[in-house]
Amino acid sequence: RKRSDSIESFEEMRNLFIDVKLDHFKIFMKNNDVFKDEKISKLNKDAYQYFEYLKTVKKLTFKNFGLFWKLYHYENFNYSFQNYLILNVPILAKVLFQIKKGLRKKTI
Repeated sequence: RKRSDSIESFEEMRNLFIDVKLDHFKIFMKNNDVFKDEKISKLNKDAYQYFEYLKTVKKLTFKNFGLFWKLYHYENFNYSFQNYLILNVPILAKVLFQIKKGLRKKTI
């Protein structure tokens, strides 16, 4: 079981995803002196702003797909796709989340 399986509301799960990423990039930004490469420092700042922006998205956004790709292109396709839906297309991801929860309750 995943930690997200125990979460009952899609909004709670999505906020958890975003908050974890915000915490990561906040730490990276606070320790900016560790990153000698200006590109990495800029990516950390851009990523933090991106996840802050995602907190305001309620239905869908295609803004900053390039940044999403930079952050997730090393992940496997399933993981990247699921995260993209949860973060950028919450209106669809919420429906899928509810279907998954409904199916899980029927099998218990």
